[in-house]
Amino acid sequence: MKIWLLPQEEFANINNLREVTNPVSFEKGMVPTSDGLFSNEIFGMNTYDRKHTWAYIDLKNHYLTPKAYVTLKALNRNFEAIIYGTKKFRIEMGVLVPDEENGGTGIEWLYKNWEKLNFQKNDSNKRNSRIDMLNNYKKDDIFVTKFAVCPAFYRDVNLQGNSNGRPKIPELNDKYTGILRNVSIIESATNFDFMINSVIGKTQTLLNEIYDMMKEKINGKNGYLRRSILGKSIDYCGRIVITATPYDNESVEDQHINFYYTGVPLSHCCAQLTPFITWWLKGYFRANVIAHKDQFPVLDSDMKTVYVHLDNPEIEFNEDYLDKCLTRWINNPSSRFDFIELPIRQDDREKYKIKGPRYLTLKGYNYATTTMARRAYKTQNQDGVRFIERPMTWTDLLYVAAFDVSEDKHVEITRYPMLDYLGTFISRVYVISTRKTTPMIINDKLYETYPIIDPTLARSRIEAQFIDSYKICPLYLAGLDGDHDGDQITSKIIFSKEANEEAERIMVSKSNILTIDGASIRSIGNEGIQTLYTLTKFH
Repeated sequence: MKIWLLPQEEFANINNLREVTNPVSFEKGMVPTSDGLFSNEIFGMNTYDRKHTWAYIDLKNHYLTPKAYVTLKALNRNFEAIIYGTKKFRIEMGVLVPDEENGGTGIEWLYKNWEKLNFQKNDSNKRNSRIDMLNNYKKDDIFVTKFAVCPAFYRDVNLQGNSNGRPKIPELNDKYTGILRNVSIIESATNFDFMINSVIGKTQTLLNEIYDMMKEKINGKNGYLRRSILGKSIDYCGRIVITATPYDNESVEDQHINFYYTGVPLSHCCAQLTPFITWWLKGYFRANVIAHKDQFPVLDSDMKTVYVHLDNPEIEFNEDYLDKCLTRWINNPSSRFDFIELPIRQDDREKYKIKGPRYLTLKGYNYATTTMARRAYKTQNQDGVRFIERPMTWTDLLYVAAFDVSEDKHVEITRYPMLDYLGTFISRVYVISTRKTTPMIINDKLYETYPIIDPTLARSRIEAQFIDSYKICPLYLAGLDGDHDGDQITSKIIFSKEANEEAERIMVSKSNILTIDGASIRSIGNEGIQTLYTLTKFH
């Protein structure tokens, strides 16, 4: 997990946040002021609004984000003196030099001279990581002029009060109130002198204290992260048994599950990539069905091609319908060979005497072997090619969808309990489906392990055709302390482009293969015996 600095001004602007300006929170009778911290006008009156509506305070001056303040103070305690205006400095060669006569001080001086600073690295990893943190952000991300105010619900007044009968107001509000009062003092001041710097310094302290209070709510056993994220099921994540990879290919090239790839079952791809799969399906039906709804080719009762009108396919194949079909396919294996029926208008059914359902059509080219498929595809050699045209099943469509959306994705594999860092690894995704596969070209794209689909099978036998276990490279087993006797792993397919790019760099790095002294961290155990057996069993 990575956490970035929140660009407060951008956050306020993008979300059209309203400004809190009044340090007085209530009028007579405990009526919230319209521009105060509990304002009904700003934060709303119902529970939902008060839970989700943020606001901001215009600081009227530059301040350091609390994280940047802590980082600067750790690098050089002189920055604290600058922020409070107690000492003056000049900058020579990127370094602070005390100068009480001609130097400057205060946060505004620090802001204006920020680019002149040059933080020197040394052998300390902590110091270097702090410098990297500061260097990775723009000046206007480190310094803020607006500060977010959290929704009122999480700091609201308890009117039942305490033992003396007074309403109980959470401490966080005192911090916000202090900031508002200091802003008023600074805004009305005529001289930017030592006293003003002192008020600015106190304001910075209040910002830091709010940061510490928020961090305390997040950290620890009872913190937000553990309670709300780590302590519950994670969306689009899976737990599954690992099984051995097959070694019955004709060549090494045909072995798709290798050091860089993990075989992920189609059902888990659909479950863990649901947003991407749904988006792909919407695009497919929009381009291939909805766009041709007024002239869609089907077979009439005489098996001749006629062009019919489809009955509101944009409603029939909407997002809710696709989500239901996807869920049914994942949870009900007996339905996986169901055809995708077309909603033909009734008047066209009568006109062309169409009885019974009509389905989407799968068209493709099938090859005899994977090696032949690769050779034929590259050379356009048509020997051994067989044209396929049949009703399309949901397995057909979802396999192509999963294959396409996972091409640039990586999966993170972890086996608990983790004994060390080798208990987790990253690899590319290779979609596996049925136990028997065949090379297939669809829309000029080669799918070397396309599922073999037999719609004539009894529903009770369909589930047995699918692989529903992960297949990982044996080189990772020792690190996971796992084998093939029912051991389970936890998996999470990585979503964002940036995270996948980082995963690729980690996967191909030397540190994923070698220790610091050059020894291999990936080893073969009993799998080597299996390999030798496989290589010699026919002799």
